[in-house]
Amino acid sequence: MQRNQELDLDLDLETELHLLRRQLPVEQQYELLREQINEKESDIAWATLRGIIILIVVNLILLSFTALPLIQKYQLSQNHNKPTEKVSVLPTEKVSVLPTEKVRLQSNDTTQSKRVKAFLDTIAWAETGEMGLNSYRALVFNGHFNSFASHPMQLQCADINGKNTCSYAAGRYQIMNYEWDKYKPSLHLPDFSPTSQDKIAIEMIRRKGALNDVKNGNFEVAACKVGGEWASFPCNGYGQNPRSMTALKKIYEKQLKKHENT
Repeated sequence: MQRNQELDLDLDLETELHLLRRQLPVEQQYELLREQINEKESDIAWATLRGIIILIVVNLILLSFTALPLIQKYQLSQNHNKPTEKVSVLPTEKVSVLPTEKVRLQSNDTTQSKRVKAFLDTIAWAETGEMGLNSYRALVFNGHFNSFASHPMQLQCADINGKNTCSYAAGRYQIMNYEWDKYKPSLHLPDFSPTSQDKIAIEMIRRKGALNDVKNGNFEVAACKVGGEWASFPCNGYGQNPRSMTALKKIYEKQLKKHENT
């Protein structure tokens, strides 16, 4: 009996609870067991959640230490590649100023440039009937345009040898509208001023392979080569009453002497 009492004293709390449950009805034992299981599951869940939270925090800390240098490097590269701010400066307004005496080519006053000038004067006379500053404003059949801002694009029609002929030709060298559209961008022309018209005419002569002939004084050869560009010159089939080679050469020699004396 005494031995049993000592054993009872040595029983731990869990054993006592176990013995107590054995004395309870089955239903109460089941309820008690379920409460214990729920308590343990709750403890496990909280412990697991705490572990997950601690793991997330640790990973975030490690990630911040790893990502910070990369972020700083990316920001530095972005700042390095960022273009500097551009300041747009509006160009000053260009004013076309007509020369008071004559239009000079950009080349030096050599013998070749004087021949080119005389040849341009001859084209102007053949195409417009005049060689002064007013020739730069000439329309194809009659009248003159006012603004040198661009090609006037004015269509005029007239009867030539019984045929109704219409044209947009304008200026000293009777430049067509489509020729203006072609040469304006390729020659970087800002307007239809006398200087621009001279540049177009010289380019047209060059494209016909006649510029060297003009510079070397081969007038007849050059005049025939450009006949496909200007109907007033010979060597073409336009049938628009071209000037004779004799008349053209007479004008050319007259203008060449004039330029040689200046």
